Amino acid sequence: MNDTPNLVLSTGEYDIVGTRPIRPDGPDKVVATAADLPEVSAAMVDQEEGGTVNYGFYSRNVMAREKVLYRGHALAAVAAISPHVAEEALSRIEVDYEVLPPVLDADAAMQDDAPILHERLVTLSNPSYRAGGYGETDQGTNIANRFEFRAGDVEQGFAQADVIVEREFHTRPVHQGYIEPHSATALWHADGTVTVWCSSQGHFALRDHCAAILGLSVSSVKIVPMEIGGGFGGKGQGGCYLEPVAAVLSRKAGQPVKLTMTRTEVFEGTGPTSASHIRVKLGATNEGRLTAAECHLIYEGRMRSSTPTSKALTWWSIPRRQRPTEPRARRWPRSPQSPLLTSCARSCRWTRLSFGCVTQPGKALANRPARCSAASALSRCSRPHRRIRI
Repeated sequence: MNDTPNLVLSTGEYDIVGTRPIRPDGPDKVVATAADLPEVSAAMVDQEEGGTVNYGFYSRNVMAREKVLYRGHALAAVAAISPHVAEEALSRIEVDYEVLPPVLDADAAMQDDAPILHERLVTLSNPSYRAGGYGETDQGTNIANRFEFRAGDVEQGFAQADVIVEREFHTRPVHQGYIEPHSATALWHADGTVTVWCSSQGHFALRDHCAAILGLSVSSVKIVPMEIGGGFGGKGQGGCYLEPVAAVLSRKAGQPVKLTMTRTEVFEGTGPTSASHIRVKLGATNEGRLTAAECHLIYEGRMRSSTPTSKALTWWSIPRRQRPTEPRARRWPRSPQSPLLTSCARSCRWTRLSFGCVTQPGKALANRPARCSAASALSRCSRPHRRIRI
């Protein structure tokens, strides 16, 4: 038997061997908060005329700064060597919340005693600054912008009308529901430039967003478009959520970082279409000529005030007499296999759409002539009316 001591197994203690030292190629996990992002100004004096985005609000939506404004509002992000380690690290972050009174719809937000979301928000009256902003104000408000388009004498137009129809419509926020959740991979290079791989409907807009939120020049940010698993507008102009956070985590980790939302995070943390409260009043003659129209549109901008109201309003002129068209057959939009529908297009147009009464083929309009006016159809027809592109 060999009594020589085993040199492989040692009973001594070493500084490196048998321990878990800090890896020289990068940390095993990093954490990012709003403190890692530059504080972008939301003041009106720093906004550009005609801009559609206030990056002060945008940055605060990417990562909460002064306060958390909705369920799912990001507070911190963790990147680690595996999703399991990242989840464990997130579970160890302790947050003390002070529950604030909520504001759940536009009607409640416009009340005098409503809780204020942004204490420095000022109410504007200019469609060129529809993104809103901060300013000096003595009284808090939740109304970011209120503006009006007017053409002609509306009261005189209603006085000339034979039929006046008033309707109110209320819509709720509706998420696009794309199959692919938001996902982004970012690499912060040693020279200070950033490369982001992501799926987006507006790559150049996303580049501008990331540059503004990260405090970089546009030439320092490169967006590499990937295959997109559905977007429907939700990954377009306002679809910047993970990209700046992944870039900051990559800068701290020294290697690429990938972030992917869960389905719950998509529904809670990304922006659906805005809820709206619309009141419409139309006046028309018995011949089908619109004489006046008055519309009040209230959009819920959520924590950001940049709701696309300018796209909802289009200049149009009243009156304009047009020759009524005969009923014609067409397929329902976006459904090539649907049965043919007969649409009785009216003689008046409103913002490039016409009011139409839709029936199934072979079913004539009961007790109605083939050529009928918009005013008489709106007042007599019991069928659901839809706007039909012509």
